[in-house]
Amino acid sequence: MEQSTPIYYDTNIQSDEIYQSLGIIESISDTLPIQMISTGAKDIIIPVSSLNQLANIQPDHNQISQISEKY
Repeated sequence: MEQSTPIYYDTNIQSDEIYQSLGIIESISDTLPIQMISTGAKDIIIPVSSLNQLANIQPDHNQISQISEKY
């Protein structure tokens, strides 16, 4: 199986709406940006700084769907 070279999209992703859709009050990572990357299908990559933060995500699937349509 082969994978295309990643394409990094320069989009103005609003981190506040991403965090809200995941049930997060504060920034997940102070050092890594939220990025949109594609190797065939676009994905929004959201960095986390700990396993605890990852475990505490409470996604709003309806809002995530709306964000996916937007971007």
